[in-house]
Amino acid sequence: MKHNTNILSFTKSRSRKTASIKDVLHELLRFKEVKLFVYPSVPDVTISSVIISKLIDRNVRLAVKVKPLIKSSDIKGETIISLGIPLSKNIINVLNKYAKGGYLIGLCSKELRSYGKNIPFLKCIENHEPLATAVWQLFKETYDHLDYILTLSSIFAHNFFKYPKSMIEEMFLSECVSRDILDRVKSLRVAGVNYKPLYKALACSLIPFFFGISGSFIEAEKFLRTHGIVDLSAKLIEHDPTKIKEIVEDLLKVANKVRENAWKIEDLIGETYSLKKKMFKEISNDVLELSIVLDTVVEMYGLEKSVFLKEQFSSFLKTIGPTYFSIVKKLGKIVDAIQEAGLRELEVNGRIMKILPPINMDKIPYYILESLLLTAGFIDYEDVFIVDHRRTLLLPYTTIRRVFGEYSCNVLEKFTKKASGEKAYGLTFRALRDIIECLREV
Repeated sequence: MKHNTNILSFTKSRSRKTASIKDVLHELLRFKEVKLFVYPSVPDVTISSVIISKLIDRNVRLAVKVKPLIKSSDIKGETIISLGIPLSKNIINVLNKYAKGGYLIGLCSKELRSYGKNIPFLKCIENHEPLATAVWQLFKETYDHLDYILTLSSIFAHNFFKYPKSMIEEMFLSECVSRDILDRVKSLRVAGVNYKPLYKALACSLIPFFFGISGSFIEAEKFLRTHGIVDLSAKLIEHDPTKIKEIVEDLLKVANKVRENAWKIEDLIGETYSLKKKMFKEISNDVLELSIVLDTVVEMYGLEKSVFLKEQFSSFLKTIGPTYFSIVKKLGKIVDAIQEAGLRELEVNGRIMKILPPINMDKIPYYILESLLLTAGFIDYEDVFIVDHRRTLLLPYTTIRRVFGEYSCNVLEKFTKKASGEKAYGLTFRALRDIIECLREV
């Protein structure tokens, strides 16, 4: 089989210009069969379903793999699409040797950023940049209503379910408003707070996590009664503004129980968004609630299956209510236990490693838990997060990319060699010393 001299050169391009999606779809249709690789993280899997649905609609045969790295053994002359997977010049060389062609979007090593200037079918993204905004920029000419919803959900997940702040994310939100997909209003940034009684919104809030309140309707009712709230059925907008201000000030103290200034007033109050069109019976139109519920179910449903989320959306909806709300209380109890016992902390070459002690993780979403611990102040953005499962230790793939960014490709290769296994959400190790040894090397 004769391979392209440049894996990504479906059409020769003398100038450095990322190929338009029209060109991409045209060339992919020519191959009729594509192998698609997705990084094993909730935000990337959610947005991948947008591209996958477009290829399926065009009768492209797809083989989808959710994995952290592309290896030569993964490729046997197919056309390749890579979404979110860390990339290096070595990977490009492997693809050039074994693949027909492809399109790559992901974190690029420093060497590849320079080398890749001559590759029109490569889009490098920054560590802080959501894969979803890159997909939107390339595919927005073909977007439908559900594409916007899934992109929105992926962006919020990338930001660990805090409101996005970057310029490109704001551009996306503004486009959603201009297309009558979203309404924008200044309010309290608590999931569902404009659509349900205040005590229910507080009890079901995971991010921000209100210590002693989240996960308990009883404690949420007590909190409001201490502030003179008699009518517990009232929504936020039905309360006196002075009373709301008092409640928000106390909520800020509760949210910052682990770390001062983990949440600021501008994190809790600001522009909020809601869907103009009702989509769910169980979930309100609040965008934050929609995003955290959808992405929770993506993880619980399974990353490999959720890449076809858009194709199976109607059946997927049926799992949302019972799946999400059943774990809110579990996470509330887990976080309260963590606050009491603390996380084990080690320092390795100036890098902090935080280890979650053995707890019952049955049907608990790792990504939501990691997001919760990050936003509550238990771990810093630069900390390596480890989950202790007694017999094995899990290093989540999302932690590797969060901490190591453009170096993730090389770091993953080193850690994989020492790991005892590869799970859906991360690498497993038999001993802590193996992780420490890898950290010393990187």
